[in-house]
Amino acid sequence: MTSADVRDLESLRVLHRAILDLAQKLTNEGQSFRSSTASAMAHVTEVAPAYWREQLRIAERELASADHRYRTKRVTTRPGDAAPATEEKKQLLRWKARARLAQEKCQLCRAARREIEQAADRFLGPITHLTQMGTSTLPAAGRRLARLIEQLEDYQNSANPVPSED
Repeated sequence: MTSADVRDLESLRVLHRAILDLAQKLTNEGQSFRSSTASAMAHVTEVAPAYWREQLRIAERELASADHRYRTKRVTTRPGDAAPATEEKKQLLRWKARARLAQEKCQLCRAARREIEQAADRFLGPITHLTQMGTSTLPAAGRRLARLIEQLEDYQNSANPVPSED
């Protein structure tokens, strides 16, 4: 290695810093993606289904109440009265529609959960690989490059000894 020409190691130092910076960015982004995925999963698997189950419970309760009011009004209305149970019937139909919507949303939540879980699995595989690059592969390469830079500095210093001031 006596013919090596080691003059400027700054480009290697810049490369070393870039490798370490990339490693940190990959780690941070991987964690950010995992966090976002976990939030989306929580919404799809917990928040939305709980909301629509509660809405279904409310709609069923109100539907039963509206049905009772409608039946009561129809029974108490005489055939010649001017005010049949139209308002009660409208309320009954509204709560039927709301209950049907809540049931559809509950079913949709179940279907969406399966799709989101599969998509998250497909998404998190590559993210795990990138995170591993940021936490182990690139830092290991950075350490190896740092050792090589040190060796080159040692070689440079031994090839170009600094004259002593006597």
